[in-house]
Amino acid sequence: MICATCRLLQAASSSCLECGNALVVPAELTTEVIAGVTAVAKSPATGWRDTVALLATTFGFFAGTGVGFVVAGPWGAIALGGAAVIGGYNKQFWKTALTHRRQLHAIAAPIAPVAEAFTGRVQAHTKQLTGGAVAIATTYTLDGGVLVRRVESVPFWLLTGERRILIDGAVRIAAQTAAPMPTAVKELTQLGIPIRRRERARIAAVRVALQPDDKIVAKGTVAALQLFDGGYRDNLVDTLYGETGRPVWITGS
Repeated sequence: MICATCRLLQAASSSCLECGNALVVPAELTTEVIAGVTAVAKSPATGWRDTVALLATTFGFFAGTGVGFVVAGPWGAIALGGAAVIGGYNKQFWKTALTHRRQLHAIAAPIAPVAEAFTGRVQAHTKQLTGGAVAIATTYTLDGGVLVRRVESVPFWLLTGERRILIDGAVRIAAQTAAPMPTAVKELTQLGIPIRRRERARIAAVRVALQPDDKIVAKGTVAALQLFDGGYRDNLVDTLYGETGRPVWITGS
């Protein structure tokens, strides 16, 4: 499932773990747009409507012939009279209709909230992800807008001066440098997101991996929370804990 508001990919639940809004299936990340105009056949009029249509076409023919003859002579009469007949026929048996198609819809990149910032270096806590990282964030974009985000993280420490802060919960990661991903289209297709051929060249992705000793800036509100694996009942530590609607924002320094 994907959050329709913040585009975070996550397991199925009643609402987004990060922002609290509704989740949708990947195929619903599209909007319907008008693609053009076409002509479609319609059932001809019957009864009195057929009579009215026939009389209108006949009147149009004579009116067009007369006006055309006055303006441009015999050739004008033929042209305008013929146009009136063709127009009447098309009106009876054809109608115009708008064609629609669905296209992917990206959202604007979010802006970091105004909150206290803490600058320091990353230190692993008890667990690490692939390659020793403590957090991995992947952002898929369409024309620069955010299409889908994927975040995987484990609790880790932020060492800032003489202070040690535990970062846990919902996190949103952005970095000044990130690794591009040439497999973006393939990965989105595997997620079930419908991608048209003309959209493939406009899709890109970057992946950020936070490693121990990386320098970062974390924004959020510090609270004293219990560290359950510390072995002590009252082992309280300073914690930046990301909650629904208030994730911890992390950027590279």
